[in-house]
Amino acid sequence: MAQLGATEQRYEEISRALLEMRQNTRSGGSANDILEQHRKEVRNINEINRAKLPQEIRHQQERLQKMHQQLSEPVKSQDEVDQMHNHVRRLKHEIGRLESAIEASSSKNSDDQLGMFRKQAALIAKKLEQKQSQMDSAADAKDRLRSRLDDLQAQAAASGGVTMPRGEDFKTYAKSLREKTVKYRSMKKKLSTIQSESVVLHRTEAVLKSRCTNLSDVMANIEKSKGVEGYTSTEKTLEQISNATAALNQTKGKTLEEISKIVTDINANLNLRKNKLAPQIKRLREVRSDYQEVDAIYQDKKTLFEHTAAGLSAERQRLENECDRHQQEATSQESQYFMVHSLSVLQRAKSEKYEMERKFNKGEGSLLPDFKTFESLYKNKIESQQTLNQQMRKHHNGMATSAPEDRRQRQIFTQLQNLLNIKKDSLMSPDDRMNQGAAAIIDEYGGTNIMTLQQESP
Repeated sequence: MAQLGATEQRYEEISRALLEMRQNTRSGGSANDILEQHRKEVRNINEINRAKLPQEIRHQQERLQKMHQQLSEPVKSQDEVDQMHNHVRRLKHEIGRLESAIEASSSKNSDDQLGMFRKQAALIAKKLEQKQSQMDSAADAKDRLRSRLDDLQAQAAASGGVTMPRGEDFKTYAKSLREKTVKYRSMKKKLSTIQSESVVLHRTEAVLKSRCTNLSDVMANIEKSKGVEGYTSTEKTLEQISNATAALNQTKGKTLEEISKIVTDINANLNLRKNKLAPQIKRLREVRSDYQEVDAIYQDKKTLFEHTAAGLSAERQRLENECDRHQQEATSQESQYFMVHSLSVLQRAKSEKYEMERKFNKGEGSLLPDFKTFESLYKNKIESQQTLNQQMRKHHNGMATSAPEDRRQRQIFTQLQNLLNIKKDSLMSPDDRMNQGAAAIIDEYGGTNIMTLQQESP
């Protein structure tokens, strides 16, 4: 939150500086003026750093030292706090009493010059505040008019107009405008004189032509005497040609006028569209500048976030590795604990068994009715296992001895069964053989269990 507040304050300062720079640019300030203004700002900042900041830091350090001293002092009790509050109330009461006494004495003294001066000072301060408010309102109105003038000039420049100059440029422009006005008036006067003379000449020509009836004969004689016979007809022909040329030029002029009109309409439409797009373009430039500022802030915060995230990720990885190591240590310690616990349980059981065996040997009780101690029980089990082992060995030896004879007898019985089956099959008819194959031996020889020998496959 502190970083966000500092960033917003910095954004406001930069926006204010950008607005001042735009106003200076619109007011016709040059690059040197802007540079000089920035130099003044740098000098002011350096002056603040040299004079005001050390004093402010010293004041804050003194305040901090006082706060540390107050914190180091013993805690005030409730009685002391009440005494201090009572003292403050008494002082306030005394101050009020003294102020009331001063006011009473001032009201009694009619010749008190101090009261008159105070009233005059109050009136002057009130007038000063009124003038200051009027000056502030006038300055605000001036700023609004200046911004309005800048907007109108921007619109005029966007629509293809001429921007009104200022300062010395305006004086030069006004001087040239006055010179052009004087020149325009003199030319207009000359033009009116020429037009009046032209009217008089045309009237004189018409009067002379009406008086002379045989003008063509007179002109022919004059041309013949002067040696330029046919000049009049040639002049008429030239006039006709010039009239035809003028008509053609007029037609071309109309065509050119139509083309220029089309071009003018296109330019007018273009200027109209420029005027419509000028506020949007202006807004786009402002938004673009705002976007660049916001993007710069975003990039700074993104870089800070990435650095912080990288640091936190490294810290998290370190903590995870440390947790894994502690987990492994805890697991190994736990397994070691269970192993030691099991060994201790076994050892405790063995110790208890040794103690019981010692007591049984001393005659303090018995393990079982038939066995007095563990030793006698284990010896009995060992002897029974040895006896069982000997019996199993004897049985195994007997089976190994009788196995060949039993195998030979089984083979003899199998062969005998095969011979009897073959003899029975040879004596039976086909019908009896079919009936015998269909009839199943259900009762297994009348329900009696008889040993049968399976024929071995050849």
